[in-house]
Amino acid sequence: MAGGAVLLIPGLPLVKIAVLSQVVNGIVLPFVLIFMLLLINKKELMGEYVNSHLFNAIAWGTTILVAGLSIALALAYIGGKAGG
Repeated sequence: MAGGAVLLIPGLPLVKIAVLSQVVNGIVLPFVLIFMLLLINKKELMGEYVNSHLFNAIAWGTTILVAGLSIALALAYIGGKAGG
């Protein structure tokens, strides 16, 4: 209901709001990935479906890359180099 109510506000820059929501999703994503990887590597929780070493390497590498890009975006925004 809150999202629908926001759409009804006249003169609101909807494209900027859509872009901002995706930026927030990208910045929060590393935290979600870290907790997911910690959970999926618990043998008592996942049993035989725990991650393999290869998948762990790929998943942690991707998480570190996304976290680095999120930090770079935040620093660029703070430094005034990001558009918006």
